[in-house]
Amino acid sequence: MKKRLLIAEDEIDLLVIYRMMLGDAYEVIEAQNGREAVEMWNRFHPDLVLMDIQMPVMSGDAAIREILGADPLAKILAVTAYRYTSEQLGVPVLNKGFGPSEFVAAVESLLHAPAA
Repeated sequence: MKKRLLIAEDEIDLLVIYRMMLGDAYEVIEAQNGREAVEMWNRFHPDLVLMDIQMPVMSGDAAIREILGADPLAKILAVTAYRYTSEQLGVPVLNKGFGPSEFVAAVESLLHAPAA
């Protein structure tokens, strides 16, 4: 059974690129703002959330806090162009500008990491 990923990203081009990098290895669901991300998380409980931080309606950091408030063991990777740290967001951070292998390695690492 494929692992389910939720990609929360407001830039359509990046959603397409992320899907291409992940290939067909995962079931991917998408959200285009933080509010949709929380709704999709509540509905599908994905194995991993890839969360942009700067998004409309609700920011990614607010969505992260809401998801972790409901499930402190939820696996979330912040994917951002801004220089946030893991300590600031409470989740691992991958800074945009990464290559495909770095992106896939970060996803794989989190998916296979034991729950905190």
